[in-house]
Amino acid sequence: MNLIRARLKTFIPSFFALSVAVALSIAAHAATTLTLAPTDNIQAAVAAAPINTTFLLQAGTYRMQSVVPKNGDTFSGQGSVVMDGSQSLSFVSDPRGTGLWVASAVADSSWKGVCQSTSPLCGYDQDLFIDSILQTPVASPNNLAAGTWYFDRAHGKLYLPTNPSAHVVELGMTNYAFSGNASNVEIDHITVEKYATPALQGAIGGYSWGLGSGWDVNVVESTLNHGGGISLGARSQILNSYIHHNGQIGIKFSYAANCLASNNEISWNNTLGFDPEWEAGGSKFWSTTNLVVSANYVHDNYGKGLWTDTNNVDTLYDGNSVVNNQGVGIQHEVSYSVIIRNNTVKGNAAAPTTWLGDAQIRIISSSNGVIFNNVVETSAAGGNGIAVINLTRGTGTQGPWVAANNYVHDNTITYLDTDGLSGMENDSAGNTAGVGNVFDSNTYNLANCAETHWVWNVRTPVTWSAIKSLGQETHGTYSIAQVANGTMEPVLSVSSTSFKFANTYVGTTQTFKSFTITNLGSTALLVCSISPSGTNASSFSVPIYHQGCDTVAAASSCSFDVAFTPATAGNLSAALQINSNAGNGSQSVSLTGVGISK
Repeated sequence: MNLIRARLKTFIPSFFALSVAVALSIAAHAATTLTLAPTDNIQAAVAAAPINTTFLLQAGTYRMQSVVPKNGDTFSGQGSVVMDGSQSLSFVSDPRGTGLWVASAVADSSWKGVCQSTSPLCGYDQDLFIDSILQTPVASPNNLAAGTWYFDRAHGKLYLPTNPSAHVVELGMTNYAFSGNASNVEIDHITVEKYATPALQGAIGGYSWGLGSGWDVNVVESTLNHGGGISLGARSQILNSYIHHNGQIGIKFSYAANCLASNNEISWNNTLGFDPEWEAGGSKFWSTTNLVVSANYVHDNYGKGLWTDTNNVDTLYDGNSVVNNQGVGIQHEVSYSVIIRNNTVKGNAAAPTTWLGDAQIRIISSSNGVIFNNVVETSAAGGNGIAVINLTRGTGTQGPWVAANNYVHDNTITYLDTDGLSGMENDSAGNTAGVGNVFDSNTYNLANCAETHWVWNVRTPVTWSAIKSLGQETHGTYSIAQVANGTMEPVLSVSSTSFKFANTYVGTTQTFKSFTITNLGSTALLVCSISPSGTNASSFSVPIYHQGCDTVAAASSCSFDVAFTPATAGNLSAALQINSNAGNGSQSVSLTGVGISK
């Protein structure tokens, strides 16, 4: 026992000393800070430094630098810091006497991507800029014109149609600003531009499918890069950043859990004309879990705005403003549970439509979605509202990809054109899978009474009364707004907001109750429908409501009757909905009565 105590007396101080030394060593590593200038080689500094080093980048341009961080590294811009992936070029008159101007450059002939027919060369990852303005590549020097360039990759010669000597000409050369599989990397207050990033990858993050995790990108501008602006892996965040005018796409998370994109502006991406249905536009999120996309301003991208595609589970889109994108505003495709709430989604996919194709919000072959409290508005050029589409797409990580059990409620949907649809289409083989989908308590603003803005299960548009007869929009309402000039001047007042009928025998009709509508506004009131809704709606009716109530002039009134014919015994109730173009919206009258057995 004494021997053991003696050994413990020797061991404990030694162990304590070793622990203190390790702790001090870790603290020293965590506290390492290096200041770098634009003339310094960032990667060389990273290689020589321990993990968890903070690199303070002094103001200036760091040209053609590519960094592979170590775990825990931080890169923080001090002032105006630009990481530029391009090389400056000098041109001379073509000695062959062609009249063109030529420069030598190292060519990267690799190709990635699917291009639109109007942009057949989008897959080459080197882009040319004159005074930071993107130039259009052509396939032959014979096609050169103002704003274009030709790259003879076989001989490393680049041609322009006019003398660029008074301008700055730059060619993208370096693939990535930051990439690799390190964890817990922080990047802030840096502009990353003109990198020759291949399609599907990011100038920040590189090829992030399953690589680096825990990256925080904050207050960063990523622009004019060939592929993606930012592409990150698991546990990563993109915050307070401006991602714009990238060649293919703005931001991506791939094979990633617990990621956040918040308070960013994502705009004008896909400048190179990649096919938006392949992958191009504002964003794409692939196989994520617990993804949160909140408070972003996503606009004017050539493609979809926000897009979760394939095996995304428990996604949240909250409080985003998604406007004027060429494709769908928010799309959740072949994935699983999603919440889409409190978003403003306007003017996306602006084109005439005859089916539930592109829309402001679209669910494709995905289940257990809740879409609510969104403000949705189509373009005056056309477009759809909220669409749920069921296609035959196969099976993913959580079971079959089907549009099932999606609940769309309490959204406001305004159509600025006479076409455009909301609802559900089932285009799967056998029409067997699209079940449990519900639209209810949504408010629709239409341009006129005759519009048919709803579909259910099949592609043929139906009226408001038809969609309700199919069990949808039980508590929904619509009104006719003077949307052409942005005003809603008529004001509807109804003589009573509730009425209780006397007890009435089942199957017999009580004396009609008369109601009066008054237009308190300054322009004509258009009354589209007056109809009961609710569980006992069939016991109440409006046999003839059009006693001068189709159109009510300013400061005028009209009357209509309601009948009570109990279908069953007991307490019965309904809400009488008056749909019109009134600026104060649809009005409701509470109706009650008691049915008595004979």
